[in-house]
Amino acid sequence: MLSSKLDALPKPWAWLSYMNARPQSKQVKHKADTVATWVAVLVLLAGVSLNGALERNAETNQQQQAQLLAENVGTRLDAFVQERQSALSVMARNWPNSHPNVPLWFAQHAADTMEVLGGVVAIGWYGAGGELQAVQSADWQPFQIFGSLAEAGLPHMNWPQGLESLSVRMQTEEGRHLVAYLIPMLPNRLDRGCLVMVIDPQAIAAKLIAPMIGNEFTLKITSDEMDVLVVGQPGAAHIYASRPLVFKDQRHVSLSIYANHTAYQAKNYVIGFAALAGLLLAWAVRASIIRQRRLNLSQQRFKAASESSLDGLLILAPNEYGELAVAEANPMAERLIGRPLDQLLDANVDSVAAWLQSETLTNDCYQVLTDQQTIERRFSTRCGKQWFKLQLVHTEELVAVTLRDVSQRMIAQQELKAREEKFRRLVEGLNGHVIYAIDSDGQFEYLSDTLSRLLGWSPEKVVPRLERILASCAQHRGSRYQMLLSGQTTEPYRLRIRHQNGNLRTVELSESLVFDNAGELRGIEGIAKDITDADKLQQQVTYQAHHDALTGLFNRYHFDACIAESLEQVREGGVERWLFYFDLDQFKAVNDSCGHIAGDALLRQLTHIIQNALPDDAVLARLGGDEFAVLFPMQGQESAVAHCEELIRAVREFRFGWEGQLFQLGASGGLVEIESSFVSADELLRAADAACYIAKERGRNRIHLHADDEATQDRHRELHWFSRLRRALEQDQFELHMQPICAVGNTPNKGLHYEVLLRLRDEQNSLVSPAVFIPAAERYGVMPDIDLWVVSQTLALLDAHPEHVDELDCCSINLSAATLSQHRVTEQIIERVSDHPELAAKICFEITETSAISLMEDAQQFIGHLKSLGCRFALDDFGAGMTSFAYLKNLPVDYLKIDGQFVRRLAEDKVDQAVVRAFKNVGLSLGMELVAEFVSSDAILEVICDVGIHYGQGYALGKPLPLAQYLQGYQMARAC
Repeated sequence: MLSSKLDALPKPWAWLSYMNARPQSKQVKHKADTVATWVAVLVLLAGVSLNGALERNAETNQQQQAQLLAENVGTRLDAFVQERQSALSVMARNWPNSHPNVPLWFAQHAADTMEVLGGVVAIGWYGAGGELQAVQSADWQPFQIFGSLAEAGLPHMNWPQGLESLSVRMQTEEGRHLVAYLIPMLPNRLDRGCLVMVIDPQAIAAKLIAPMIGNEFTLKITSDEMDVLVVGQPGAAHIYASRPLVFKDQRHVSLSIYANHTAYQAKNYVIGFAALAGLLLAWAVRASIIRQRRLNLSQQRFKAASESSLDGLLILAPNEYGELAVAEANPMAERLIGRPLDQLLDANVDSVAAWLQSETLTNDCYQVLTDQQTIERRFSTRCGKQWFKLQLVHTEELVAVTLRDVSQRMIAQQELKAREEKFRRLVEGLNGHVIYAIDSDGQFEYLSDTLSRLLGWSPEKVVPRLERILASCAQHRGSRYQMLLSGQTTEPYRLRIRHQNGNLRTVELSESLVFDNAGELRGIEGIAKDITDADKLQQQVTYQAHHDALTGLFNRYHFDACIAESLEQVREGGVERWLFYFDLDQFKAVNDSCGHIAGDALLRQLTHIIQNALPDDAVLARLGGDEFAVLFPMQGQESAVAHCEELIRAVREFRFGWEGQLFQLGASGGLVEIESSFVSADELLRAADAACYIAKERGRNRIHLHADDEATQDRHRELHWFSRLRRALEQDQFELHMQPICAVGNTPNKGLHYEVLLRLRDEQNSLVSPAVFIPAAERYGVMPDIDLWVVSQTLALLDAHPEHVDELDCCSINLSAATLSQHRVTEQIIERVSDHPELAAKICFEITETSAISLMEDAQQFIGHLKSLGCRFALDDFGAGMTSFAYLKNLPVDYLKIDGQFVRRLAEDKVDQAVVRAFKNVGLSLGMELVAEFVSSDAILEVICDVGIHYGQGYALGKPLPLAQYLQGYQMARAC
């Protein structure tokens, strides 16, 4: 309960926390606040206890004073009453039995009594019958007393037994309380009457009691619970003393003494002083706790720091002999000095100096103690392997020695100095590199001597020259620095500086900004590199990247950029551009007969002839081999055609001589107007190439203007098919079909026999005839890749249907002449067949008669490789290019496929029948079987049977079908 009340008390010392300049931990503050609170509470409780004791003591003293006062007042009142009663009794006993004038006697004696005795208001005389006989007042004024004794409480004239007198309380018309004392003339009898004395209590109080009471107390006399007399403050209620007043009539009257104010008046002062003392003591205790805690923490931290410090610490103090000796030492001092703590303590400074191998330590310590100055030194051991930094500080007649091992720092400084020297030598020895540093004022802080050697100027001359050069490009450098300040990166920039010999050197500068720790720009550091040779090399590389190495003309890369720029200009409008593409006729004859050296010489000489034949604004480029192109930045078709014809004429009139031989060349080209409809430079060159091809077909030594004529459209279609075929190969848009080859006449059926045909499916999902795309494939060299695809797909399909292979006799696959001439493709075909040895005997490759004759050696090697694996061969289109049958002896083929031109009209043309019979006889003599193509009717079939042909192929025997569909249908038929 007490603690809850204490917690509820306000904490006036909370403001003391603001007096702490340095923040303390919450735990220390809480502890200090708690102790301070209890100290304040205890002091306050002590003050309250002291206040209570003082209050009780004062109250006891006041009660004792009141009791003594009550006794004194009671005694005085008793004496007062006794004195008045005695006087009245004397008057009653002396009452005359015979007197000539009793009323007069009464008046005289009553007046004398009132004069002698104070406080008496009046004296009355009652007769034997109880009636009032006379009244004598103090001021001789009429005074109303009881009219009869019955009004005084004696209605039957019977005096109470045992009482000498009787007191009666009365009240005047003005409200005054008076006391009347009655005494009979005769003891205990009213036969002769009685005397009544009226006393005024207020008068008694004023004359008798008030001086005794003073201002400290209030006196009350109470009779029958009514206040008869009040002296002091009527409102006083705290009674301190009371006693009864016993009169002879035994009336109950009490006297009470009241205190007007508390006896103890210093209560608030004592409590306030206790509270103030508690606060001051709490503040002092709290501050003492915090200071002690700080001191403890400081000592703990110092001890922890000392023990964990990387510096050795020694405290030297004078010993009993007056020598400086070790008083304190931390663990690091033990390790650095190499002595245990028990040996270090009390060791004199000479011993420590000997252990450290320091010659100055002793003198330095005494000097610090005398001069009270700080000394710092660095010294090394005699072996020089360990370095120490020594600091000596004077403090309160002690010497604090701080010892730090700086061996690594000194070694690092030595190494740094060595590295700086090495760096300086490296920088000075850099070939073509200059290191420099510029301060914020633009002055050179450092500049390696390499620049002097690079430019041939002395160091004192090269710096001003370089500063002038840098100042000349200050605006450019300033914009670069602004970019660097904004966080952007910049590329190195170049300066041209003149060598002492007058030559210009190209220097590339790479710079970076240097800032201090406050983030302020301190200067610039940079590396300058002599790139004169590299710059020349770069220019040479750039030239070679854009020029033909043989002729010096622009190359294909640069010419494509020129075409793209011209195309963009045409699209913007207002200009007209023409592109002329041409190549040389009969150039291959020069290379073949005289060699490539002669061909190169021819191209160099002819370049000058062509350049002279062209206008100055024309752009001439060699695209490769004997192919050239010209870009005419002029307007008008007639002008472009005229310049092209002049070029063709100049080439035609040129004569090239080499080792006694004289050659005449020609040129053919295509002219194209550059229009916005063309998408790219490649498309323009393809259009020009198509026009050039048409010019060659039409007789050479001419130009052909690209237009929408039929020849150009055919050439464009071929060019279109080139990209289509490449896309078809990449996306597997080709399809394999088959057409059966059937045994006819008396030829036995050995099994399934068919030829694999190639088809292409277009964007509308329609099949495209080989006659449409095969010429383009052969012209642009795509045919070998197509043949390889056909072989691979056929082998894969056959491998996936082994039940079909079991009944297969021969599967024929066509190969083009271009395939036979490319060893890369023929080797891949041999590899594919080798991977399927079980299919080799089922495969028959068909090659045309023309390709076999023109590539006889290649054909023989290829046929030999595959026949060794088990493959068969057929000579396709036999008779189409026949000049002699002698070559058949050198081609080990198995079938001769008669060309269709001899079969289409075989039923009605006797000549064709004779030719076919001749083919049959030749084939039989060489052991070959014959196949007739284009058997489109029963009449033709009947003729070939009569002639003795072994196999027939055509619509009369079977139409082409998709090979995959055929294999799937065959598999379903077998399943049924």
